Amino acid sequence: MRAMAHQVVTAAVLTAVKATAQYVNSGLNAGSIVSNSDNLTIEGGNLNATDTDITTDNLVVSSVQDTGQSSSKSSGGSVGFGASNNVGI
Repeated sequence: MRAMAHQVVTAAVLTAVKATAQYVNSGLNAGSIVSNSDNLTIEGGNLNATDTDITTDNLVVSSVQDTGQSSSKSSGGSVGFGASNNVGI
């Protein structure tokens, strides 16, 4: 007579996080652009003109960048045991 038992328990956990920011530039198409100001800031914009007349003390032109961040974490394990009983006649 032979008796045998075998058990296995397995578990796993996976966690993932993703955060993004995606910018879409606004656009201005004109025959002419005229600005007379103390400060002029153009951020994340596309300007297109045949004629441009800008008079300002402080001009700031900057581009905004898309960003992305992700992280993941996984963990798991397995436990097993077995037993047998051999009885011969």
